[in-house]
Amino acid sequence: MPELKQIPIADLQPDPNQPRKEFDEVFGRVIDAKIEYGDDFHSVGNMRGPGDETSESLKSAGGGARGPGKNLYFFDPSRHLLEIRHYEG
Repeated sequence: MPELKQIPIADLQPDPNQPRKEFDEVFGRVIDAKIEYGDDFHSVGNMRGPGDETSESLKSAGGGARGPGKNLYFFDPSRHLLEIRHYEG
């Protein structure tokens, strides 16, 4: 299998009054469309998620872009790896 590379394509800034609304809506559309997803970029298709990056898991991984949060990985029709992410707090 070729090496998977992550390319950020969007950075959603959620409404502070509904901090997970956009993330949950996109996740719902992924489920409704029966798109295979995963809780880790190495595990697309395990149908588990969203992933949960905690402060502790980020420390062991060497840090994170903006801290702990939820994430979900899936492929677009051209097999590009996409990630949606919501940062907690």
